[in-house]
Amino acid sequence: MTDHVQRARRAAVIALAGYAASKVLVFISSPLLSYLIAPDVRGLVELVNPIVIGIELVSDLGIGPAIIQSQRGADRTFLGVAWTIQAVRGAMLSLVVCALAWPYAEITGHPELAQILPVAGLAALGSGLLSTKILTTSRELAIGRLTAVELGAQVVGFAVKMIWASYSPTAWSLVGGGLSIIFTKLVLSHALLPGALDRPRWDPAIARELARFGRWVLASTLLTFLTGHADRWIFGALIPLGMLGLFGNAAVIAALPVEVVGQLAGRVVFPLYARVLQSGGDLAPVFQRARRPLLVLGGWAIAGLVAGAPTAMRLLWDEAWWGSGWMIQILVFASWFRLCETTNGAALLARGEPRWLAAGSLAKLIAMCIAIPIGHAMGGFLGALLAYASTEVVRYVVSVWATSRLGLHAGLRDDVAGTLLVAATGVGGWQIAERVRAWGVPVLAEAALVAIVVTLAWAPLAMPAVMSIVRERRARSALAPARA
Repeated sequence: MTDHVQRARRAAVIALAGYAASKVLVFISSPLLSYLIAPDVRGLVELVNPIVIGIELVSDLGIGPAIIQSQRGADRTFLGVAWTIQAVRGAMLSLVVCALAWPYAEITGHPELAQILPVAGLAALGSGLLSTKILTTSRELAIGRLTAVELGAQVVGFAVKMIWASYSPTAWSLVGGGLSIIFTKLVLSHALLPGALDRPRWDPAIARELARFGRWVLASTLLTFLTGHADRWIFGALIPLGMLGLFGNAAVIAALPVEVVGQLAGRVVFPLYARVLQSGGDLAPVFQRARRPLLVLGGWAIAGLVAGAPTAMRLLWDEAWWGSGWMIQILVFASWFRLCETTNGAALLARGEPRWLAAGSLAKLIAMCIAIPIGHAMGGFLGALLAYASTEVVRYVVSVWATSRLGLHAGLRDDVAGTLLVAATGVGGWQIAERVRAWGVPVLAEAALVAIVVTLAWAPLAMPAVMSIVRERRARSALAPARA
């Protein structure tokens, strides 16, 4: 078990470094694009994404988690059947998006979507043809090359998006940049990752095994889509296209901390849990040890955005986009509960219990249907946004109940303490930023002060994990001469 944990820590460092680098590209490209792309153009793309992403999510068969969780996850026949199902599904989804393009354009009142959607739908085809070596590499916690593949695709996408937007600042530049990421990753996944090339195969028994695991993943991703992307349709009917663009920008930025933790949970922690269970180990102590560092990392980032989102918008973005700042603060605080739920979800998947992920998403969807209309009636768009953010608590409560029921104590005390610390450091840092802004302090100094205050508040919680890694490195260094 110690070897599993050590490999997971090394993989976590590599995955975190690679993912951080990819998000640096996002932080560079997003402000730069704000000087090229108008909010209403971004709003149009926000109407494209729910269809393309939604069609893919609502037909998710759970191929990836099934490969990582299964005892047969390294078998070539098993992988060939999984890849065949994945590829056929991707081709069918592209055709479905094409068929929906014209009626969707008519319903939304934006005829240009009839041309944009069929092209954007090629993303499903590219995703379907991705190599299963992405999953087997993750399963073995060999993250180095996988990180290089994903970072390389992000770099290509960044270059395509920026060059295209410089010459033609339209929705096509954003769609083209997204497609370039998918298809670059497709080529690199087959060419650079170790292992045999995927070939079409079929075995009814394997297909049934994948279907049994995937049915609850399918339900979970369908509900996840509805809870995570239906807001674009709901708010799109309530606010102008330009305001929808500001909301979409805020949602992307607010999701960054959870995306980082989600990457670590999916690429490192979930495979770690699966390996512990496959070796007959006890998951509970590993679950508790692996979860706390993720909460500290995510909590620090969330508190930083609560405190400094308006400052960051003023520092980096064009003035037309500054209205995203207060939306980020609301959305990112709610994402703390999503982060806690994500760390629980990795353990539920490893235990072969994806149904609880579906149950949590269903509970949130029901809460959204009740809370958002009430919030809008009471407080307009602000009320609806607050109501939408608050529904994340419902999904978190379901995950706590599920993990406790399976004998995995989710650390409710840690979660409550973390919630209070996120609120205190986030709001406190924001008030400091507001005060120094009133004094006329330059925005760069304001941003630096917020970052220092929040980091100092969270540093004591990070130190135990850092010292543990240092001690392990020293121990390995001391053993090296003896082994030689």
